[in-house]
Amino acid sequence: MRDGVDIKVAGAKDVNKVLQRLPQRVQKNIFRSAIRAATRPVIKDARKALYKQGSVRSKSLWKSITAIVKTYKNGTVGAFVGPSRKYRGTHNGKRVTPWKYAHLVERGGDGGRLRPRPFLAPAIAGKLTATKNAFAQQIRKRLPVEIAKLKRK
Repeated sequence: MRDGVDIKVAGAKDVNKVLQRLPQRVQKNIFRSAIRAATRPVIKDARKALYKQGSVRSKSLWKSITAIVKTYKNGTVGAFVGPSRKYRGTHNGKRVTPWKYAHLVERGGDGGRLRPRPFLAPAIAGKLTATKNAFAQQIRKRLPVEIAKLKRK
């Protein structure tokens, strides 16, 4: 089961009207940029939570936390925040793959022997306002740039 957050931005009707008049490709670029900006506060807070809990052993999990922005065929744009599957680190000379143990840090495991040290869920829940603000601010910043690009063509 995936944890998800839907963002509704107040005052988005005016921006939505402008966006609807733009080509699909431009809309996608603006939304991808805005979603990428909206994930930054969550990533920063998740990394900070790892340090506060003392869950940083080799810094591999800390370095691997990233966002992947995905655009689906139907035009929906979404983001996944968590440990990257591409990142490989080392600890005491051994290779570690943080995505393989991140869920154990987040939710605990091994029949209760590993206590949960949530870092991602509190970051998502605690940064909703900052995420909304970053999303809206990036759209406001990116919209005139994309319109200027269209006028040059």
